[in-house]
Amino acid sequence: MSTLGKKIPGVGVAAIMAAGMLVGTAAASDLNVNPGLWEFRTVMSTEGPMDMPEQRSQETECLTQEDIDQGPLFDMDDMGDGCEVLDSNISSNRVTYTMACDAGDGSTFDTEYSMDLMGDRIEGVMTGDINTPMGDMKLRMDFEGERVGDSC
Repeated sequence: MSTLGKKIPGVGVAAIMAAGMLVGTAAASDLNVNPGLWEFRTVMSTEGPMDMPEQRSQETECLTQEDIDQGPLFDMDDMGDGCEVLDSNISSNRVTYTMACDAGDGSTFDTEYSMDLMGDRIEGVMTGDINTPMGDMKLRMDFEGERVGDSC
C-alpha cells in the first residue's frame, strides 16, 4: 500500500484520495484526477482558547495511475474507533462528507469536507469543530492542487 494513506486527509495526494475511505475501488478510479506530478498548497487556521497563527504548507508529490486505480487509501480503521461518516456524496467531479469523532476522553471532532476535482486541479475545504475539556476550537483547512507535470 502507498504511504500516501498514512497522511492526514486534506493534505497532498491524500486530499485527492480521501474519497477512498468512502468508496470502493471502481468508484475511486472514476474520480476526475489525472496522474502526474502535483503541487499542493494548504492553509490551516484555528480559533479558540489555543489560537495558533495561520499555517501554510506547500508540497510536490507524484500521483500515479496505480495510486488512482488502487482505490481506497484510507480505511475507517485508520480513523480511529470513535469516528463515523454521517453523510457522503461522491461523483467524479466532487466529494463531500461529514464525519463525527469521539475520542472517548470527553473530546469530540465534527468535520465537514468538500473537494472539487477538475482533472488537472483540485480545490477544497475542511472545517471542523473540536470540543475538548480545555475548550472549544474551530479548524479550517483550505487546499488546492495543480498538476504540474506528466511524469514524476
